[in-house]
Amino acid sequence: MIQANAIEAGTYRIKATQGADLDAHLGQVTQYLQSLPPELFPHITSMAGSLTSGDIDERFEFGINVFLRGLEAHIEK
Repeated sequence: MIQANAIEAGTYRIKATQGADLDAHLGQVTQYLQSLPPELFPHITSMAGSLTSGDIDERFEFGINVFLRGLEAHIEK
């Protein structure tokens, strides 16, 4: 998760220095995630919009929350 955030930040920094449209890039990432085979990646394809919405900090927070909820689901009560 932290690695993904660092990769995203680095990619954005490079694209910004090249004058790229960052919103268009994020749109391409969304389209790519949606194009994955849903039988292999059902959660990613169904959540592509959520995974790519908001700014970089909001996406990081979303990822942390999903991770923590997954851990909570496996805690024996």
